[in-house]
Amino acid sequence: MKYLLLIFLTIWVQLAAFSQITIKGKILNYSGDDKVYCHTTQENIYTPYWEEFYPKTNGAFTIKFENQGFGTTTVSFQGKNYRFFHDADSEIYFEIDQDKIPNNKRRLAYWNDSIKQVATKQIAGKYQSINKFYNKQVRTAYTTTRSVSGNYYSQMVYQASTPEAVDQLLDSLMQIEFSQIERLPINLDLEDPLADEKTSEIKSFLRNEVRAFYGAIFLNGMFLKRKEQVTKLSKDSTAARDIYNRRWEQMIEDFAYEAVNDIEPITSSPDYIELIESLDVTLGSYQEYYYKESDKTMDEYVVDHLLNIDTLLFKSGKAAYAHALSGVQMYLMNQVTYSPILLSAMYELQERHPESKLLKHYDPLVTKLEDYLRVSQGTFKEGKIIRKNYDSFDELMSRFEGKNVLLDVWATWCGPCIHEFENKEKLQPLLDSAQIELLYVSVDRQSWADRWKNSIKYNQLNGYHYRADKEFIVDMWDKLGGHEGAIPRYALIDKNGDIFLHTAARPSESEKLVAQINDLVFQNKE
Repeated sequence: MKYLLLIFLTIWVQLAAFSQITIKGKILNYSGDDKVYCHTTQENIYTPYWEEFYPKTNGAFTIKFENQGFGTTTVSFQGKNYRFFHDADSEIYFEIDQDKIPNNKRRLAYWNDSIKQVATKQIAGKYQSINKFYNKQVRTAYTTTRSVSGNYYSQMVYQASTPEAVDQLLDSLMQIEFSQIERLPINLDLEDPLADEKTSEIKSFLRNEVRAFYGAIFLNGMFLKRKEQVTKLSKDSTAARDIYNRRWEQMIEDFAYEAVNDIEPITSSPDYIELIESLDVTLGSYQEYYYKESDKTMDEYVVDHLLNIDTLLFKSGKAAYAHALSGVQMYLMNQVTYSPILLSAMYELQERHPESKLLKHYDPLVTKLEDYLRVSQGTFKEGKIIRKNYDSFDELMSRFEGKNVLLDVWATWCGPCIHEFENKEKLQPLLDSAQIELLYVSVDRQSWADRWKNSIKYNQLNGYHYRADKEFIVDMWDKLGGHEGAIPRYALIDKNGDIFLHTAARPSESEKLVAQINDLVFQNKE
């Protein structure tokens, strides 16, 4: 009996050992400064959150996780994404040479493809041919397909003059990739009796991704057309609908019908998840020709996204759950959606998916939400709200005449803004010594007054607070210059109300920011 038990345990350990995806990477000539980020596929869902990894001093790092079936994983270094295909027991290896990335390109969201090809030194391991296809084909960037400015492919759709031209463009792009997929050597074990079946399944997975990607590209191109038409009509309500019109609406309706019926719900692919999210948004707005405030409240958006999901559109419970997780990622990473309704929705999701490790990933943020709601019921006297309305940035700054000011432009919906608040204590000695005043200018909507005040309380933001209207925001960006609308944004203003530094360091760069403030103070003493 003991002998049989030992055999069973040995087999179980061996099977468990194979049920793991391992991605090993190495950053050649690693500077030691940058992290590696990763979206994995777990529970057959492409995770919406990034996980962080610190390479060793020699640049090596290892990512391990479990999943059943086929999936994709994205590994990002210095803003560039690498995608890898895997099954339940894959081991993958790749190398990037950091010295081959020009310094001025390292912080950009997307490198030029040619730079990536030079920087990528090796892709090896299981499904090597597929992963080279993923990362070395023409479409290597995998840039987001849901962008207000579009990407290279959706711009081509946007510029097409007729639906027929769009069909021809997308069909030609897809056929190129279908041909490449057909020629891919999958290199499965020839002795595996299921090798042919697996090869067919893998290539079907890859073709499905292509359809999903270019479907989202089509929807983004339609968004760009609609955006231009809406802008045109907002300036002249009598203008003809000659940019985006009923012909394009009909094309979207036809696409939606075909997509729901023809594209399989592969939730382990970001292409499919982005397509469904784009389609969900598009079907709610594709007939709108004017800018307008939505009749739905923020809480109603939250409930619809997390709980009231159109099962006909998403086709499967797994796809609906993947969509809900994308909402969880969005709503818990900032504070504009923080409310008792969001907390209640999170509790209900937890009840619906009690065994999901993906949802458990968000437990710390749920706890933060609970704390936020508790703290928002109290008072916070150190946050001094400026209630007077100012027509211009200079007029507001005249209120602080004779004082140095550190300006922090933020919003409750801005995750990086909220993250920077964690470093505010590093500036406290300068505030205590009255060397500088801290002024927070919020660009939140006027209807979000309660959320703005609650965020001030929860983040314990000592200093002055002003919530800007549209006219003030336009004037402020005109005065500050730089990349309009990009937040968080910091600036230093001297005692005369003049801008000393249009773009100051972030609080997380405390040594640099303190040095800049000291330069301002020293200047005023001269």
